[in-house]
Amino acid sequence: MKSQIKIRLAIFAAVVFITILTGQVMALEAPTNPVSSPEPNGCGSDRTINISWDAPDAGTTGIEGYSVFWDEQSQTIPSENVIVTQPQTITCLGNGTSHYVHIRAKDEDGNWSETLHVGPFCIEDKEYEIPGDINDDEALNLTDAMLGLKLTAAMELSNETIHLNADVNKDEVIGLAEVIYILKRISGLIFLPGDCLRPEEAKLGSLINEYRQENDLDPLLFSKSLTQTAQQHLIDLHENEPEEGCSQHSWSDQGDWTSVCDTGALETWNLMQIKPCEITYGIYPAEGYEVAYDNKEEQATAEVAIKYLTESDDHKTVILQQGNWSQLPSWAVMGVGLYEHHAVIWFGTEADPQGTIEPCQ
Repeated sequence: MKSQIKIRLAIFAAVVFITILTGQVMALEAPTNPVSSPEPNGCGSDRTINISWDAPDAGTTGIEGYSVFWDEQSQTIPSENVIVTQPQTITCLGNGTSHYVHIRAKDEDGNWSETLHVGPFCIEDKEYEIPGDINDDEALNLTDAMLGLKLTAAMELSNETIHLNADVNKDEVIGLAEVIYILKRISGLIFLPGDCLRPEEAKLGSLINEYRQENDLDPLLFSKSLTQTAQQHLIDLHENEPEEGCSQHSWSDQGDWTSVCDTGALETWNLMQIKPCEITYGIYPAEGYEVAYDNKEEQATAEVAIKYLTESDDHKTVILQQGNWSQLPSWAVMGVGLYEHHAVIWFGTEADPQGTIEPCQ
């Protein structure tokens, strides 16, 4: 036994001596034991992926953070940029059968580890329910209103399909409330997030573009997906005020998205950036970046919001992509939302598959 210990000590001493002599550093192994929800190698409609892993052994040095990269290749090596500081991340994926995540660790001496590859993850379409679509034909029109009136009057139906998920007020009854909602929607009296730009929103977007052009930058297209995200966020902020310590970039737990109390940390920013993907059910899978204005004392307007955003260093550097923001690809599109006491602008580096959005008529 004593001889074995002496041999091990001798080997250890030799490794240390050679390392010191040659200046070489022992390779940092890849992270291990990935755990994800949902798990890889199966298809489902849950496109928000939460994954954690065990940190590699860095001895007394410690781990500074991790580079995390998603794509559809199985052996990609991520860049040498710390994305998260904790051994976990959350992302949102578009439809596809071969999504992979690649993870590298960086120790506090600046050494990068080997890469952990996890996947494939398979994402399928999630069926989107259109409120008021009584006949389930993926459209809202007078046919739905007529069906609703027949049900309200207890008239006999002849082979018509009745879609119970069309219930708009969650009373488990298809009737007069649905008819009123349908008529308001098709007449333009009710707008849903992503339908159109309201006058003050269109004005704020134009002012953002004027400000960019004054600084020799191109104007941005108004994105339907990012405007849908912005307008949905405004409703959430108005109805569910963030708790103390949570910024205006926070999202509540009252919707079909991942809730987040944004504190400015890398991990909470990651949860904010995946919102366009979550809100559009993967149609806009790229990350989004938001600037926000709020004033509980008065109604938000385009003029007040642009003044605040362009006089704030933290916000104007995003709009103009200065400082750290210049490291990202150029902004390609933006989405605008303004409601009650809040205004938000979302920026994206990729074109919108849903195209542009028009002003409300």
